[in-house]
Amino acid sequence: MASRRSTIEELFNVFYELASFFWPIGLIISSFFGLGSILTLEWSINRNNELIMHPSLATLAKSVGWTLYLIPIFLAIFCIIFVIRTIATLQRNSY
Repeated sequence: MASRRSTIEELFNVFYELASFFWPIGLIISSFFGLGSILTLEWSINRNNELIMHPSLATLAKSVGWTLYLIPIFLAIFCIIFVIRTIATLQRNSY
C-alpha cells in the first residue's frame, strides 16, 4: 500500500522542479523564502523578548525559547536550496 504525500511536500516538489526548468521562477521562490526568513526572524526575536519580560513565562522562555528560531532557520535553508538550484539552472541555460 502506497503512502500518500502531504500537500506541502507535493507543492515543494513542484516548485523545485519548476526552478530546474525556469530560473526566474526559482529566483522568485527563493526571494519569498528569504523574505519570509527575515520577517520570521524579526518576529521570533520580538516574541522571545516579550516572553522573557513576562514574569511567569520567563523560565519557560529561557528553557524553550530557542525553538522560536527554528522557523526562520528552516526558511533560510529552503532559500539556500532554491538559490543553488536557480544558479545551476541559470548556468545550464546560459551556455
